Amino acid sequence: MSSYKTALAVAAITFATPGVHAWYKNLPKCVDSYTPFTHLGCYDNAQPGALLERMDMDANNMTIEACTATCKGNAFGYAALGYSGTCYCGNTLNTKVTDSSLCNRQCSGNSTQTCGGDASVAVYKDTTFPDLSGKTTDVYTPLGCYTDESDARPVFFRQDNLKSGSLSTKACLASCLAGGFPYAATEYADECYCGVVLGSGVSNVSSSECSMPCSGAPEEMCGGPSRQSVYHAQELECYEPCGYVPPGPPVTYSVSSIPATYKPSTPASTLAESSPAESSPVSTPTGYGATTPTAVIGTPTSSTVAESSPVSTPASYGATTSTEIINIPTSSTIAESSPASSPFSTPASYGATTPTAVIGTPTSIIAESSPVSSPVSSPVSFVLHPYCDAVYISVVAHREHRVNPAGVVS
Repeated sequence: MSSYKTALAVAAITFATPGVHAWYKNLPKCVDSYTPFTHLGCYDNAQPGALLERMDMDANNMTIEACTATCKGNAFGYAALGYSGTCYCGNTLNTKVTDSSLCNRQCSGNSTQTCGGDASVAVYKDTTFPDLSGKTTDVYTPLGCYTDESDARPVFFRQDNLKSGSLSTKACLASCLAGGFPYAATEYADECYCGVVLGSGVSNVSSSECSMPCSGAPEEMCGGPSRQSVYHAQELECYEPCGYVPPGPPVTYSVSSIPATYKPSTPASTLAESSPAESSPVSTPTGYGATTPTAVIGTPTSSTVAESSPVSTPASYGATTSTEIINIPTSSTIAESSPASSPFSTPASYGATTPTAVIGTPTSIIAESSPVSSPVSSPVSFVLHPYCDAVYISVVAHREHRVNPAGVVS
């Protein structure tokens, strides 16, 4: 029970600013990876002390890493170790460097490390905090009015160094800036507080609840009873806080050269070697940059592919010389002669080179010479092989006839 009370209320400690005291509840140590603190040297720890806050930690198991991780988790820019097992944190260093031989005590949790001395501390700095030089109170912006309860305070460290009865907003902000605090607050007309984080469990309320005139500047409002007027300076915050994930390396993309058009390796071919049949009105327009593309779409009643009726050999979406006839129903005759007319319209397809597709429900006659009685059941697929001048007629029932360029059915 006593340890629980200790965790909630640490003994009064001495601030880096003379005459400032507070009770502080520690935040958890940082367990994520972070930029290591830099060792600054050995510093005098006489009153008022090198750093403002003595942390509530196990003095019998102290290490440099444990102290710096605790200061990192509590958003402080400095860490200091003394007396072998005491850890201090703060945002400004208030004492002078001293002889390094005075920081010679072994750390209680690691005998290979030194943790300050009896009246001196080994100081470490988080280099991911901004430099305070050149900063003015203009870096602070108002956040609003917040509740201040005994167990939930928005901004924690009271600045008793300021003269009572003369508080102004600027005076409070200047005190917090000098201490490197990114948060400042005024309360009850005459109180000033500074902090490294905005406390949890607080509520933002109406500005009318922070309506008490400042004791040193009646035209300004300085909080109210149990209400703080809070200000924040993002420019004073660590730019690599606990949990920070560094950005990865920039991603570059290499775009290879893409040809403007695709040309099939095999030119348009025909199923016949002789002259075209007279009645084969196949128009071959060129569309959208294609080279003599052909697509036959419709619902003709009969068609004849004869030896003397050239058929275009298309490339479908980048393929080389492929042709399809889809949904050819019931009766089909393969013949060798008597070429019939082929009333197919031939619109161009998009971007292909000499593509041909015949879609519909024709009654087909493919002839070369005398008709061959070859009834097949629907559907039949008619495909021109992309790598050789041969046509395949494939039936669902796995009956296949092969027609070679010479027009011989095999």
